[in-house]
Amino acid sequence: MAAASSSAAGAAPALARLVDRTRVPDPSLQRHAVAAFFRHLLSLAPPLPSAAHDALTSLLGSPHPAVAAHAAASVARLAASRADLLAPDLAFPFLIAPLSASPSPSPRLASCFVKAVAALVSCALRSGPAASRFPPHDHPFVQALASGADGARAELPRQAARMVAEGVDGTVGFLRPFVMFAAVRKGDSAFVKDLFGALAAAAAAAAKPDSSVPMLKLLAECLLHFGRGNGEEVRLWLTSVECLVDAYVILLKKLAHAQLTTYDAQASSVELIEMLLSQWSLHHQFMGIASVILGLSKHLFWVQKDLGLCYLPEISVVLSSLSFILSGLEFEHEQLAGLKLLTFLIEWKHENGTLLIFSDLTSSREH
Repeated sequence: MAAASSSAAGAAPALARLVDRTRVPDPSLQRHAVAAFFRHLLSLAPPLPSAAHDALTSLLGSPHPAVAAHAAASVARLAASRADLLAPDLAFPFLIAPLSASPSPSPRLASCFVKAVAALVSCALRSGPAASRFPPHDHPFVQALASGADGARAELPRQAARMVAEGVDGTVGFLRPFVMFAAVRKGDSAFVKDLFGALAAAAAAAAKPDSSVPMLKLLAECLLHFGRGNGEEVRLWLTSVECLVDAYVILLKKLAHAQLTTYDAQASSVELIEMLLSQWSLHHQFMGIASVILGLSKHLFWVQKDLGLCYLPEISVVLSSLSFILSGLEFEHEQLAGLKLLTFLIEWKHENGTLLIFSDLTSSREH
């Protein structure tokens, strides 16, 4: 113990000298100095001493953007490759703290911190379950958003979408507290709309289609928690709905054309429509919203029929909801849109039943 304490004390002067070298005014020399600092950390016995923690805080809070940005990326790499020196759960606070500093970091620098956090998250997800590593009360993306840094707000949707598109296992579980936190925050519907658009597009294009549906279901659930304010918030909510419907259309087409199973995606899209119809009563005072929801619903069902997908039994719930909603529609064009959707679904159900009967008759004759 005495030897370890002596070694830690001896490291402090060397670390201080390396930090001083990063204060030169040349960005290129600053980056070389930061690289030398982290090479020195690799020579220390694990875990890093408190003097190293203090030095990391100094570098990440440097007034020189090149120093702070290079240090952020280096901290993420160190925690990912040498957890014995700096465990990821210790590295996250180092990376997030500068976002809440006063004055706030520049948008470009804040973006660098978020990229470093996201890279470390991806590495951590590949090594274990998300729930145990990232509890909601100590979630790095939630903390980054709560910091209020402009660059963080802009970068978080991009990094979240990247993780979804890459199909990193555990991504949906990791993102759930973050997406929910964003949805329930008051007065932040514009950010939620951007986040929804990025995640919905990424889910539709995900490398692993089996991870797309859980992400889209999470987004549908979050639609219940925002867009309840003024007309502008409702407009942003409706834009998010359109993004989600478009994502389902893209996903269903991709699965059908690749001859992969479509049931989960189709059933999930039916749940979305049922949820939208149930939410209509909360937004009916806004002119035109009923027509848009009914139009989007019909479009999503029409795509399913056009792809040759079966009429699912779950759609019967939508028929019941439509019958109830029609009695509450005030305007003729809304009633017409509702009747068109109702007629379409009834005809599809009848055609599907006829095809099944014909198929059974053909099969029995062949036998």
